[in-house]
Amino acid sequence: MTGILQSDMTGGMRRLAALLGIDGESDVAGRPLSDDQLVSALQTLGFTAEDSGELQILIDRESRRQWLSALPAAVLAQTGQPVTIPVRTSDPASARVSIVGASDLHAAARLAPTITGTHTVTVGGASEVRHEYIATAPAQEPGIAEVRCEAAGTVSRAPLIVSEPAVQPSARGFRLHLASARMSRSWGVGDFADLRDIAVQAAEVGAESIVTAPVTASSGYSPFDVESRCALDPLYISITDTPEYATAQSATRQAVRALGIDLLESSSRNEPMNPQLVRDRKLRSLLALYEVPVRTSRQAEFARFCAQAGPGLRGWAVYRAMLMDASVPASSGSREVHIFKEEREDLIDFWLWVQFIAREQFTAAVSAPTRLGYGLRVAVQVPQAGHVDAWALPQTVISLDEGQRPWMRGVFADAVAAGSAIDALADTVFLLAGADLSAGDDCECVPGGDADIPITEPAVPAIMGALANRYGGRGVLDGPLGEFAAIMGDSRPRGELPWRVPVCENGRKPITSRSLAEHLKRWGASAGTIGSHDGDS
Repeated sequence: MTGILQSDMTGGMRRLAALLGIDGESDVAGRPLSDDQLVSALQTLGFTAEDSGELQILIDRESRRQWLSALPAAVLAQTGQPVTIPVRTSDPASARVSIVGASDLHAAARLAPTITGTHTVTVGGASEVRHEYIATAPAQEPGIAEVRCEAAGTVSRAPLIVSEPAVQPSARGFRLHLASARMSRSWGVGDFADLRDIAVQAAEVGAESIVTAPVTASSGYSPFDVESRCALDPLYISITDTPEYATAQSATRQAVRALGIDLLESSSRNEPMNPQLVRDRKLRSLLALYEVPVRTSRQAEFARFCAQAGPGLRGWAVYRAMLMDASVPASSGSREVHIFKEEREDLIDFWLWVQFIAREQFTAAVSAPTRLGYGLRVAVQVPQAGHVDAWALPQTVISLDEGQRPWMRGVFADAVAAGSAIDALADTVFLLAGADLSAGDDCECVPGGDADIPITEPAVPAIMGALANRYGGRGVLDGPLGEFAAIMGDSRPRGELPWRVPVCENGRKPITSRSLAEHLKRWGASAGTIGSHDGDS
């Protein structure tokens, strides 16, 4: 069964696929399944036939195996839905079906009297007629339990795999860790110019959305190690895309380029990222470009930006300026801070200008597809408030656990608020204009509202059915799920709901410009994640 599926074998292959729980007509995204895809999927499960005779042997063998067992190799269910269990027996009056969950708790299943199928099998040299019935049990929690069936003095067992409903590809999109998505021209990490190019190219191949990890100011490797939600991370500024770089004198441009030469080489060679080194080099470059004379219109744009900046953004600028020039007192309302604001307004303006540049590039990135006629939606995850927010906005943000978990004030009085998302800070909305704000894992919520949400096992019923019937139980989870899922149009890893094409490892081996087009082309035929911070290789 190699090469293109013979036309006279197509029907047989579809019958075999149906026995294994595979939709032989379409992949998980609803696109027509080609003959080659179906052949590859069945070969992944260990079914290979060179001609129609061998194929019929496989069909008969698999059918007999299933009818000889009272239960399927695995039972699949979704949360919120009753569990339906096919039971095959010649003595339905003696059949007792139950589900054994956590702590050995039993839940009885009711066997309906209606026969849904009949098959004659040979057992010990004698023919025996078996009927299929459907047992129904209450909805179960996500995870793996066990189904037991006692019939005619024999106990059969099968794993029950309960998953969240499969994610439908109606909104096709990526989950993106921007730093990981660098290109060969990037200074060691992905930047807003890369986001712009990725958004345009992704829209060209049919993407409808991109959800990025936080791009607000962070203080470490992880974008969730947040410093402030009221400022964008200067790490993502593309130095050579600034108007100031374009109009600078040759000597200044040469000095700035020199700061980025080894960072460019690290991107081209796809070496591990060093965010702290990138921050240092970009800060030195921005200090040089800040001195470049600009037109009056450019000055006016910056003045409008400063007029719109709220107290959170201004507080971040003061904090960063003091960190460069002096020690930062414990309180933003201290006398030292007031004196510093009067004496070092120039340094505070520099940090506001850094945010002016960052917002300009971010806005250009998220609006680029729209300007070209694509309807791509960009959403940005919003993390918890950072320690600088707690310093700059003491009336809005408080710190718990010795400063480790900053939270918003004014939410504790209403118990109903526990677990709900908190309104975004005004400066967050201002800086991320043009993008949607996204809540989710690692995003800000009320203390005490953190729920212990069980992580579900892989959840596409068609794929799980095929693998479960072949391998059964937890073997499904560690078997060739990834290879099979990719063939069937689903490249999600275990426990990951967003559709994805994993292309980097922990954000440290990011994609390059050379591979971006290839990955986007692959994604165009499925869906996925680019540069997921905690993705697989």
